[in-house]
Amino acid sequence: MKKQFYRVRQLADQRVGRAEKTDLLTEDLQHVEKAIDKIKHACSNTNKKLITCMQGIGDPDKKKKKLNQLQLGLTMLESAEVLGEGTLLSSVLSAAGEAQSALAGELASCEAEIDNQVLAPLQKMLEVDGPNIVSTKKKLAKACLDMDASKTRWLNAIKLTHSAKTNVNEALAKAELLKDELEEATLLFQSLQDSLATDMFTFVAGEQSYAQTIVQLLESQMRYHEASLKILQQCVPKVKQQLESSICRPVFGCPLETHLKVTEREIAVVIEECVLFLLESGMDVEGLFRLAGSVSKVKKLKATFDAGVGGLEDFPFEVHVVTAVLKLYLRELPEPLLGFNLYDEWINATNIRDHDQKLNALWVVLQQLPEANKNNLRYLICFLSKLAENSEVNKMKSSNIAIVVGPNLLWNNLEGGITIQHTPNISQITELLIDNCSWFFPEGCNFVRQQIPDDKLEALNNRYNSDNDVSVASSNETKKHRKTSAPECQNQAAMQGYYNPLASQFDIDLEKIDLESNNDEKSTPAVIPHLNKSQSLCIVSNEDKGHRRLPSNGAAPRRPAPPVPTAPKKVPSEGPPKHKPPDIPVSPTMRNPQLKSENPSKPTLSALADRRNLEDKMETLPID
Repeated sequence: MKKQFYRVRQLADQRVGRAEKTDLLTEDLQHVEKAIDKIKHACSNTNKKLITCMQGIGDPDKKKKKLNQLQLGLTMLESAEVLGEGTLLSSVLSAAGEAQSALAGELASCEAEIDNQVLAPLQKMLEVDGPNIVSTKKKLAKACLDMDASKTRWLNAIKLTHSAKTNVNEALAKAELLKDELEEATLLFQSLQDSLATDMFTFVAGEQSYAQTIVQLLESQMRYHEASLKILQQCVPKVKQQLESSICRPVFGCPLETHLKVTEREIAVVIEECVLFLLESGMDVEGLFRLAGSVSKVKKLKATFDAGVGGLEDFPFEVHVVTAVLKLYLRELPEPLLGFNLYDEWINATNIRDHDQKLNALWVVLQQLPEANKNNLRYLICFLSKLAENSEVNKMKSSNIAIVVGPNLLWNNLEGGITIQHTPNISQITELLIDNCSWFFPEGCNFVRQQIPDDKLEALNNRYNSDNDVSVASSNETKKHRKTSAPECQNQAAMQGYYNPLASQFDIDLEKIDLESNNDEKSTPAVIPHLNKSQSLCIVSNEDKGHRRLPSNGAAPRRPAPPVPTAPKKVPSEGPPKHKPPDIPVSPTMRNPQLKSENPSKPTLSALADRRNLEDKMETLPID
């Protein structure tokens, strides 16, 4: 208590300036102390932020179970089990779940290493070394006060020895005692000062070790990321390969070669299914490819193909919906069936005036198409040729078909799609291919539904595996027993009477033109102000091309060899073809002024409807 009293009095005297104050630290130690404060501040902030970055601190096994990556991986694996084996999403989730679990293990190991080699040294410095310096400094401050108080009392005792009122011997004895006390306090102060200086210099000297902990942090993170990268490098190619080889993908907007490679087919599934359906149910339907289908049903059929849930026989679709979807598929191909790079060659070939040379030029361009494009074009043109052969019933001659289908087969890669001045050229290309189908494609076409490979079939079954769902396998069995040839179909009055009220004015004009197709009058296609690849031209020419003439020399032109044969192809050899290609006159670009239309006015919707009703009633009348 007495020593504490002396300290308080000494401190009060120092504050008012009545007593001397000894400096606690030397000038050098004061600079060292400032450096220590900066180091402690930097390490303390780094330690706090590093702890917040950690997923948890403690036992690595327990910490791993709480990691978000592990929880994500387990959830993915559980979801994969729910989806079932064989599905695309199940396979991807399974691979991703295993990768996430492995990443969680690497993260737990990394954090355990950081905890032992980074956080532990920093916390030792902040919780042990730093507080030791503070504690020694407090002891030094007390020793300094004791020394200053002893010195003050000793000086006062010396003054009393010179006073006449006091006993000199007693004053001298007291002064000697205070001197001894001062010497002890001074020794203690110096000892603590040396100890503090040692701790401070040691702390500063450990700056390299503190920096080494940061380097250790970076190395641990580098090892973690390298291990994580290795895990992902093994997982990502595997997942990508599953995506690329999966049959469960949208077909609309997919490159043709990619679709054929994935599905292991020769003909695109949309083209094949639509053509087979139309061969059975649409060859006698009037206005095929011309009349618009229901927008909602077109979207439904498109979604059905993209989902891969079955063929057209599984759902009741109207023929006009099927034709609309077929044109939509051709229009949404990233590259047209006739190719971007051959656009100019196709157009230039149609500009040749001589009919025989024009056919030869088209044949040369045709041989330059990729094998996938050529096979699918052959399949489609052979079908359109069969459709044109029945034009007296369905009112769709080759010229009519070419106008509505041609813009979906060829466009350029510039903005805007089809150039308006090239629209007649594209229609002429399609018409010539249809009329001369057996000359361009002498190998013909076998309209048989291709069977799904077993592995693809299993994937589809697993995708839609349900007690209430129709199995893809049973659907495939049904396809095996279906007739592969296209039988003669009866007229379908319901289909023929179908008309979409949302159709454009072009459809109305086309209806008028088609109803008057029995006239011998020749007319020209109407001029369309603008056309791009997202639109279908719906104007049909009434030009009667039933009368065909042979080439001027009476023989078919000689077919030239392909420019650069890259692989064996099914192309006819050089020399005259087995049959002569017909000479098809090109549609005039202007109406013949000598020909006059009997009814130039456009029919109204009500007039068209009355005419259809009258025709339907006439069909139901008994024949005598």
